[in-house]
Amino acid sequence: MKIKFKKDSSMKEKKLSLFTLFLLLLMLPSLYAKYSDEFPYGIYANLRNGDKVDYPSRYATINLMKTLGYNATIMGTQKGDPDLPGLLKDLDNSQIDAWVLDWGWDKDPESDLHYASYPLSASSYFRFEAEFSSEKDVRIGDGMDNQYWYAAQSEKNLYRTGKEDMAPDASYGYVWKAEKGKDQPGHIFTDLRYRWQNRNGFYVRFGSEFILYQTNPPDYPDDYIWVKFRFKISNLQSGISSNTPLLRFYVTGFELYGTGFSSQMKILNHWIDNQQRSETIFTVHDYLLNRRGNEFLELELKIPYKDLIDANLLTADIDHNPATPDSREFLRLVNLNPRVYWYGNCDVELDYVEIEDELHHKISHDKNYWQDKILQRMDNVISQGEGNVKGFYTFDEPYQGQFDSFKLMQEIASQEDIPVFTAVYDFQVTNITLNKEQGIYYDHIDAFSKIAQPQIIAPDIYPLKPDLIWNATEGEKGKFIQYILDQKLLSVYQDCMEYRDKKEGRKFYPIVQVLGKWTLYQGQEQWVDWIQPTTAAQKVLLYLPLCFKPDGIFHYCLRSYQDIKGYGQRSIAFSRVGMPDYPLLVPDPITWKAVSLSNPRIKAYGVIIKDLNWQNSECIGTSRKKFKKAEKDNPIQYIQVQKQGIGEYEGYIQCATYLDKEENLWLMVVNRRANFFLPGIITEPQFVPPEEFDIYFPEAPPQKLLLTFKDSRRKNPYQNYAFYDPYEDKFYPYHNGNIEIELPAGEGRLLKLVNRTSNDR
Repeated sequence: MKIKFKKDSSMKEKKLSLFTLFLLLLMLPSLYAKYSDEFPYGIYANLRNGDKVDYPSRYATINLMKTLGYNATIMGTQKGDPDLPGLLKDLDNSQIDAWVLDWGWDKDPESDLHYASYPLSASSYFRFEAEFSSEKDVRIGDGMDNQYWYAAQSEKNLYRTGKEDMAPDASYGYVWKAEKGKDQPGHIFTDLRYRWQNRNGFYVRFGSEFILYQTNPPDYPDDYIWVKFRFKISNLQSGISSNTPLLRFYVTGFELYGTGFSSQMKILNHWIDNQQRSETIFTVHDYLLNRRGNEFLELELKIPYKDLIDANLLTADIDHNPATPDSREFLRLVNLNPRVYWYGNCDVELDYVEIEDELHHKISHDKNYWQDKILQRMDNVISQGEGNVKGFYTFDEPYQGQFDSFKLMQEIASQEDIPVFTAVYDFQVTNITLNKEQGIYYDHIDAFSKIAQPQIIAPDIYPLKPDLIWNATEGEKGKFIQYILDQKLLSVYQDCMEYRDKKEGRKFYPIVQVLGKWTLYQGQEQWVDWIQPTTAAQKVLLYLPLCFKPDGIFHYCLRSYQDIKGYGQRSIAFSRVGMPDYPLLVPDPITWKAVSLSNPRIKAYGVIIKDLNWQNSECIGTSRKKFKKAEKDNPIQYIQVQKQGIGEYEGYIQCATYLDKEENLWLMVVNRRANFFLPGIITEPQFVPPEEFDIYFPEAPPQKLLLTFKDSRRKNPYQNYAFYDPYEDKFYPYHNGNIEIELPAGEGRLLKLVNRTSNDR
């Protein structure tokens, strides 16, 4: 017995050891996982080291993030960073992952800062297909396609001769063609403008879409804007001499004058073949020297940054506002017009015109070298962390000129499976008008998706503006808060979700407005750019992403700075000049309340939702409507918001339908009715100071979502049904044919339909 006992004990110990080892193996992925792998819930914290590290401020900021439950943040580096490992370690100690905005730059190619991803991703490039000359389609449908946002049009004093024509070997399958003896000599490429008119009826000139990093100020030696033309010559005039001109290439610009462009054109000198010229004449001799059968030819010229700066066509005043300081990091192009004149003595096909800045030109012409150096820099940054560097954040809110640079950084980083992402916003929204009657405008996020093809799509749509209408009225529908949420925010969320779902491996990270700006403007205190969301309205914005199956959520932003009068941005926490512990942060009483109460629930819901299958999302009103059936056994027939006759308006509960792997029904519901505006001494919302929000923005009472079950011949077949909230461990039971879900203003709930007889949760 004793020996047998020992054998049993040994066997049990072995089994226990194997079981323990098995558990450890199961635990390994979570032990070594990043903190945000399950569901990134992040915050922009404006966190990076100064020349001298402010440790109290760093600790306070990180502690706020930890307190609020964030597991990821956007943080920056800088040249000569005194304590990057320490910053990453402090974040790691608080279980926060870092997306690194690698800001440092050094003009010395021997320094790895020369290959920091943020400045490189600000480089500008665009290929302008020559065949676009108006809003009219070239291919069916491209006249409404946002990625083809430009055109070289005929103008009053600059007629464009020729027409678009099919060409299988061209970039887009089309060229702009002019034929000898058929078309009049003239310009075959004119000034670039937006393809569609703006709200004032003008075609806006190209230029400001190009942002350039200040690589070597102030004179920028050896820095150029490069312009490449791709074209084909054929059918030369009989007996033509070798010195006869065929094409003339030159570049012009119009500087800003007041609120528009000057009428005075400037011709810019350019460099080609080590010669400076005001124009380049392409002759028969040049054609015979360079032709390669029937292939396209390329001609490339360059214009020094310094010449553009001297001509007021490239400026550090990137917001075009002399009252604000010039940028110390970036330059902005004002206008640039590559032109091509055709002499009419041959046939010509113009494929495209490319424009790129110096950084992009260097990277694209020696990609292998730059790829190695960029990856070395990324690896260097990652190695200074504690395994908590999640990826890299590239140039924020890129314009069309930076789309290709984002794509380049993404392709390079993908060689080592390093994720990159950036925010993209609705640039030019409701300005560039594709169809006014149908309310269709240029969609910058769609253009970014198609051209840059991001693996992570992260829209930062901030819908709450100072001129918002908070109460439902007959007029001004376009500014009513609920209309804005539908048209400006939720439509983008759905588009981005659908973009994500088109290709495996993509992710969708919506970035939520958590800010406002209170300042003195035109002699009056008011909200400018954005109004700070009320506590309930902030909750609405926080919850709504969950109706579109996000892979993670980020908030903008954690902290803001205000002057001694309190002017400046408002966010979750602030630092105000003159306060006792300045510059340490103080929670904002309006926003902190919304975020601190909502974050734990939203993060928990996000983890569940990422494994569910999205079916639909719609806004529910007070009229009974058929419930969109998610699956054949769904017992719910109708859905509506119960009328109570309380408040300025009723309804507007967002309801998203999900199914899990077992086909169980889940609902994500958000009460979008947050606050009303109650005018008094102050009659317009944009002038209400934050201290008086409680007076002027009364919170709406709770609303009830009513779900009506199908009639059945059986007695009480659904009596054991309920909706179950897994976060609160709470049931909403079936009663008299319905389930009622009460939602306070701004609140959201994730609910699973369960049958309590089966103990299904």
